[in-house]
Amino acid sequence: MELVLRQLSPRFGTLLYAVAASILNASAEELDRIGERLLTAASLSEALDPL
Repeated sequence: MELVLRQLSPRFGTLLYAVAASILNASAEELDRIGERLLTAASLSEALDPL
């Protein structure tokens, strides 16, 4: 969870509380998918879709 947050923040800027809360409540499977999309995502919403 925290790793994903640390990776998203430098790339997409300060995260809204609701976004951070969603990530903190995400399952391990969801976090894996976010981590994979993070490598190629052009936007935060693309990285988090469909979280």
